[in-house]
Amino acid sequence: MFSFLFDDVGVSQDYRHIEGFGVNTYTLINKASKEHFVKFHRKPTRGVKCLLEEEAIRVGGSNHNHATKDLYDLVFAGNYPE
Repeated sequence: MFSFLFDDVGVSQDYRHIEGFGVNTYTLINKASKEHFVKFHRKPTRGVKCLLEEEAIRVGGSNHNHATKDLYDLVFAGNYPE
């Protein structure tokens, strides 16, 4: 998790285009009582998109809540993200 902090991904365009992962490991048990340790990762179906530095300054300076607004507008319009 610490190494992800210093990566070269940049500022995400919005919540629809960001990868995510959990830091916890879960134990799932199947019908045969066999245990499996799993971690969940979120991969966006539309790919990862980031803002360039100039875009991030412009967008963040005009609306610091741009990613939430994008998600809200989509859900309100009935276009649910995957």
